[in-house]
Amino acid sequence: MREGIYVPLGTGDVDVASIVAVLTEVGYDGWYVLEQDTILSEMPADDGPVRDVAASLDCLRSLSPH
Repeated sequence: MREGIYVPLGTGDVDVASIVAVLTEVGYDGWYVLEQDTILSEMPADDGPVRDVAASLDCLRSLSPH
């Protein structure tokens, strides 16, 4: 049931590209705040949540005109 709840930007159901496009279109020039939630049942053996944050940042950077 928990699988797929907290996924990096660009891999879920939210159309992040459209949101960023509209914000750009109306002249928004402020900060974006990113929160990457996760559910851990134990300490990750690899990068775990850090990998997801990096993927979300890469996605947002690819969509942002700045």
